[in-house]
Amino acid sequence: SIFGSQLLCLARLHRHLSFKAYLKLTASRSACMAATVATADTTDFSVVTTVDNVANASEESNIKPQFYFENGLRKVYPYYFVYSTYTKRRWLGKKLKEVLLDEYRGTTEEAVIRDFQLERITINSEPAAEGHVLDHNEHIQRTVHRHELPVLDAPVDIVHEDSEVLVVNKPPGLPIHPCGRFNRNSLSYLLECEHKRTGLHIVHRLDRMTSGVLIIGKSSQRASTLSGLVRDRAVQKWYLARVEGRFPEAAELETEDDLISREDDAIVCSGSLGHLSRKLGLQAVLTEAEGGKPSKSLFRRLSYNGRTSLVECQPLTGRTHQLRVHLQYLGFPIANDPLYNSEVWGPEKGRGGRFGKPNEQLLADLMRLHDSDNFLLSLRTKDFLDDDKDSADVAAKRPRLSDAVCYRLVDRPNPDQRYNCEHWRSDPHCEDCIQIQQNRLYRDPRHNELVLFLHAARYRGPDFDYCAPLPDWADDYFDCSSFV
Repeated sequence: SIFGSQLLCLARLHRHLSFKAYLKLTASRSACMAATVATADTTDFSVVTTVDNVANASEESNIKPQFYFENGLRKVYPYYFVYSTYTKRRWLGKKLKEVLLDEYRGTTEEAVIRDFQLERITINSEPAAEGHVLDHNEHIQRTVHRHELPVLDAPVDIVHEDSEVLVVNKPPGLPIHPCGRFNRNSLSYLLECEHKRTGLHIVHRLDRMTSGVLIIGKSSQRASTLSGLVRDRAVQKWYLARVEGRFPEAAELETEDDLISREDDAIVCSGSLGHLSRKLGLQAVLTEAEGGKPSKSLFRRLSYNGRTSLVECQPLTGRTHQLRVHLQYLGFPIANDPLYNSEVWGPEKGRGGRFGKPNEQLLADLMRLHDSDNFLLSLRTKDFLDDDKDSADVAAKRPRLSDAVCYRLVDRPNPDQRYNCEHWRSDPHCEDCIQIQQNRLYRDPRHNELVLFLHAARYRGPDFDYCAPLPDWADDYFDCSSFV
């Protein structure tokens, strides 16, 4: 049976669990099996309300409802938002316009110039000039008409809760904190607004695309204690990844790469990680001189189905995209990774840090790959990649898996939760709104494009042991006969 197979599979992955914790984990998994996909008719944008006065738009931005749901996705009605920050050290002496273009994805020169002209960009609450040179402690603000990206309409299941801690199973594709094109579609916002959980403190990070165990403190004191344990590496972490190809057993490892070694039954990657591109949020194995920071991960193969391998991963450090980049470096990238599993990285897909091209060309190609993920640029239903053959060629090199890859979604029978044109607020100066009005509409993301085969399965500390139910993609190819 499915549950019997799950029990056998979990036995190997969580071989140190007590039987009591083991039963608790499988019971939690059983409660998560039912799935219903909520669908809705295609949205009609023929009728919208236009808000031209930004000063009066702050009230409009809090209009209820903030969300609508269609095609198994959670979407956000557009609203006005003020980005606010202070001058960072690396910006000193640079022109404000250059910083906005260099640091923020999705920002075009035309949009920045327009916002300067509309006085939507300020320095210390005064309208800023394009040529303003940034100095210490300057307060930068930019008002934008915000269109957020959709996320899976997946539930945030509680794994454990007591008086001090809340532990949830984070869905894939949902960022923990507001970032980039996500704000209301973030875990912290949903916990506060929909689950009425306030005063919470996130203990550790999980990448947006990663699912699984997320520990949250109910007080700053408890969160600080737990964060200290994570920082001091007193917390053991186990992840699951489904990778491309046949991942080797440790005993089979043969390499002359000093960054790859064997430790008992695990393959070890100790490549230092650093920013390849801050703007794209990409990491790579770099030398210390190039900005790389010490990183170490352990990997063990659990199963192989003739096409992909299920791998147990233990990050001993906590760098951004650490497991994804280390698996790429080993030559076994995550099977559906849209960033690190692509021939854009070269014919070997970045194995051993070999890109086959200068970094400048690599970054240019990666930018095209990013742009060809057309659902990242807008929220609607028409795919017009054919307008850009180069982008389509790049997109064709990405790994493609069955559209059947999915995730458990929330059942939403209430029609009031579907799109309502009366709640849509349009801005005549907003690029996204202009694209929609010109019928240059993009498709919704497919569900499998919002699910990454990387899952935080277990976090164990001195006085706690939290496990998340396994995702569906871990069931698909598990050869449970090897555990009998």
